[in-house]
Amino acid sequence: MRKSVAGVCLLLLVCLLGAETQQTLNLNMNSRRIVSLGSPTADTDATTRGYVLNTMPWWGDGSDGAVSISAGTTTMTRDMHYTTLTISSTGKLNTAGFRVHCSTSLDLSNAPANAITWTANNGNNASGATQGSGGGALSTAGLGGSLAGSNGGAGSTSTPNNGSSAGTSAQGNGGSAAAGGAGGTSGGAGGTAGSANASSTRPLKRATFDLLYGASVIVGGTGGSGGGSGRGDGSNNSGAGGGGGGGSGVVWIAARSITRGGSTTAAAISSPGGTGGNGGN
Repeated sequence: MRKSVAGVCLLLLVCLLGAETQQTLNLNMNSRRIVSLGSPTADTDATTRGYVLNTMPWWGDGSDGAVSISAGTTTMTRDMHYTTLTISSTGKLNTAGFRVHCSTSLDLSNAPANAITWTANNGNNASGATQGSGGGALSTAGLGGSLAGSNGGAGSTSTPNNGSSAGTSAQGNGGSAAAGGAGGTSGGAGGTAGSANASSTRPLKRATFDLLYGASVIVGGTGGSGGGSGRGDGSNNSGAGGGGGGGSGVVWIAARSITRGGSTTAAAISSPGGTGGNGGN
């Protein structure tokens, strides 16, 4: 009984693979797949897509289970390891500087605006001639925080006072701060805007739990500048400027999949800076 040439070639290939012969030429798969691979045991072994996805540490271990937030604001106090996290209706999650892991999925199909955020601190209002202080910096909780807002200008009987300028950070990765508002008629100018840095975006060159720029933790945006005071009439103090809002922090999410829908707002995941304070009368 004669064997076909194709059958002989197939038999030869099986024998070669079974003998674990060393490959010396490129193997052209002609757009075909390699299927039914075993789990790798050595660093140089080939592996499957499923093995990689299932063993990636970024998704977390799912130890906090499936959670749904549909009303109110839940504030995190540690890193969370969800299997699935669903945010809908009026529910919100304040990450507070901690990491969000989802081993299966993050469902934002019906999420509101700012569904996942790190709430920044607002600037304080001025009171009469007493300037408002800037919103406080977000303190780090494993991730980078932010810069504080700057103080407003104090009220004066004559020469108006400028608001303090916003600070800068070499590790900033958020937007630049806005300039503070000017004082009343003939009043002092608002503080000038601060900048996160010459470049406000820093591409990640390697996967890491800690978002680093060099050896330093990347922080969020700079705080806002303080508002300028008004000009006094020579006898009475003018109103002082309000404090600048605090900068935004870093929001860190690692989910195996993220589900969006027609009802998902564009700002479902956000980290806005704080609102500036009002000036005094």
